[in-house]
Amino acid sequence: ALGHARVAKVPVVVAINKIDAPGANVDRVMRQMQERELSPEAWGGEVLSAEVSALKGTGIENLLEAILLQAEVTETIVADPQSPVKGVILEAQKELGRGSTASAIIQEGTLKPGTALVCGENYCRVRQLIDDRGNPIKSAGPSTPVKVIGWSGPPDAGDVFTLVKNEREAKKIAEANELARKKLEASESRESGASDDDLFAAIEKTHKKTFTVLVKADVYGTAEALATSLQAIKSEKIDLEVVDMGVGEITRNDVIMASAAEASIVGFNVAIGNGVFSVAKHHGIEIIQHNIIYELIQQVKDAMTDMLEPELRENKIGAAEVRQVFPLG
Repeated sequence: ALGHARVAKVPVVVAINKIDAPGANVDRVMRQMQERELSPEAWGGEVLSAEVSALKGTGIENLLEAILLQAEVTETIVADPQSPVKGVILEAQKELGRGSTASAIIQEGTLKPGTALVCGENYCRVRQLIDDRGNPIKSAGPSTPVKVIGWSGPPDAGDVFTLVKNEREAKKIAEANELARKKLEASESRESGASDDDLFAAIEKTHKKTFTVLVKADVYGTAEALATSLQAIKSEKIDLEVVDMGVGEITRNDVIMASAAEASIVGFNVAIGNGVFSVAKHHGIEIIQHNIIYELIQQVKDAMTDMLEPELRENKIGAAEVRQVFPLG
């Protein structure tokens, strides 16, 4: 987190948490701050800090005062509520009855319902704004966390959205962004000629089995994290390939896509649509589902193990010696 803050060249305010815990040692934390070139103001430095307890709420007012003080002395972090709307996506998902939604932080301007936004390959005409308590609101200014309803699809976490004139223009820009990405991928594919190493790697891969999965999760960030965790599973005899990621419940279309890719469906914290199990059984598609990510990863490992050929080993359990042969008849 400190590395990200320094790369972004933003000021740092340190919250020293868990001061209510037995054995809490604030001075030790101060020394660790010094070691990381964060000289605390309490020790004559410039970095503001506050001692807090998230559990009991102790010191939260002091932390907020420190943040406001930092904002006053650092003009670079002052936002203009009258400027064109700009913000960053924190998380995105598909919700039943709401469609694609995204949790965001407003960085500039004031967002209101009816506004047209574009974020990468997705666009939005804001149907509704929901605050952090789940209540509808009429506007969201700078630094406000808000859920935006009305997206064409779940935007990627971390992407920046901007204001456009209307929904038609937003759709046009999003489609242009998608087309540009596809052209870039095609160009990179043509330019990357196959080397000898690539050839040998491809030959080696043909001798290894591949466990192909389609990942579904409740939110996009979780889907990305799950896909990364699955791809990190190491095996000398079998590879794991993620063919697609998505958010929301597992649908018949997912089963059809998995059938075409000869993949299994891995679902985390998502429901399964009506009639999906029968379609999956008809197509021979395995659905691996769990609400605990560690259990889900273990189930995937077990499924990968089931794909391996059994190892045949000769186990000598004894020996016999023919001492005499008796002919009959």
